[in-house]
Amino acid sequence: MKFKKFFETVKETAQYQSDVGAVYTALGLAGEAGEAVDIVKKTIRYATKEDFPIRDVGDRTQALKLELGDVMWYWCNLCHDLGYDPGEILQMNYDKLRERYKV
Repeated sequence: MKFKKFFETVKETAQYQSDVGAVYTALGLAGEAGEAVDIVKKTIRYATKEDFPIRDVGDRTQALKLELGDVMWYWCNLCHDLGYDPGEILQMNYDKLRERYKV
C-alpha cells in the first residue's frame, strides 16, 4: 500500500470531534504505542513460560502488526490535526538520520 493512500484513508475514517483532534490523537498514539510495547514486554517476560497470554508466536506477530498499524493511524491523524504534512516529517527524519550516521 502506498503511504499517501493510507494517509487519505485514515482521514476518512477519523471518528472524533475536530475540536479535540490533536489531544485525542496524541493520547491515542501514546495508548497504541503502549499496547504494541506491551506485546514485546510480555514476549520477554513469558518467553519460557507456558502461561503466555498469546501462546502462538504467529499470533503475537499478527497482534503486534495490528497495534503498529493503529500507531500509524493515530500518527497520521495527529499530523493532519496539526496541519503537518507527514511526508515532510518523514523526509526531515530521513535527512536527519542520513546526516547523523553519514549514510
